[in-house]
Amino acid sequence: MDLSEYFIENKYYKYYFYFVDKWKSRDLKEFKEKVIFVERHHIYPVSLKIEDTANILLAVSLKEHLFLHHLLTKFTIRKYKCSMLFAYHLMLHGRQGNLLKMNINDQQKSEKDFANAMSKLQSGRKRSKEQCENISKALTGKPKSEEHKEALRVAKLGVPFKWTSEETQKAHSENVRKALTGKQHPWQDKINKNPAKIAKAAATHRGMKRSEEAKANMSTAAIQRCFEIPMHNKGKKVVHNPITKEILYLPKAAPIPESFVFGTGISTKGGKWIHNPITKQIFRLFDGELPEGFVFGRGPKRKKENNV
Repeated sequence: MDLSEYFIENKYYKYYFYFVDKWKSRDLKEFKEKVIFVERHHIYPVSLKIEDTANILLAVSLKEHLFLHHLLTKFTIRKYKCSMLFAYHLMLHGRQGNLLKMNINDQQKSEKDFANAMSKLQSGRKRSKEQCENISKALTGKPKSEEHKEALRVAKLGVPFKWTSEETQKAHSENVRKALTGKQHPWQDKINKNPAKIAKAAATHRGMKRSEEAKANMSTAAIQRCFEIPMHNKGKKVVHNPITKEILYLPKAAPIPESFVFGTGISTKGGKWIHNPITKQIFRLFDGELPEGFVFGRGPKRKKENNV
């Protein structure tokens, strides 16, 4: 199989297929018992459209899945690199990133890398007149969604109207101010405006610390939001099966099924920092074996260069 159209055989290419071969050979049943969340990874991503590779899958944990997609962005080329950067960006901002509590700097860097790759791919590209006419016909009369309208509004914030004079802008601002004078939104009636109540609430919450039970409830609620588990379980008890990982919400008077215990069995605490001394990559390992080339710890701190 000739993959030179999609990949370059650099060190990241070798790392990727080394881990794929290593994780492919492990026992699947033992792996599922050790790991809470098991995901399927396409060894050859579907977006690359390589023939007869759509069903080649690998069972991995959340951390391993994110790690493999990070490596894919390092050795794919041309438009396929943009596709892998976009997939990695979605994972960082999606369920995997939320559960693994990824650093905001990693998320911002993925956005910049994707934007730069798209810019290089599109730079110098010119559309023909026929393409421009087709785009114009496709967009003419097409209604915009609320999300699209909001994106356009945010993009124009602070941008002056170049096609109008300063006098026209001032007159428009004055007309808007007069139109909104004396009007208020319905939600403004619900705001507490009593100074005594505001001061009392502030004094009550000042210096308040959350109990361990409250912290555990907040952690469980965050995980439930990620997996869209219904939150309307007031007055019920939660039990789980440690073997099958099944979670049930039962009435308080209902008996606990056999092999079930109290709680959700889901924990976001723990994990150890690991780093690669060569590539300078830093990860937080929650489960699984230590990847090849990585050691425990975050590595030595980088010294700031003195400005000469």
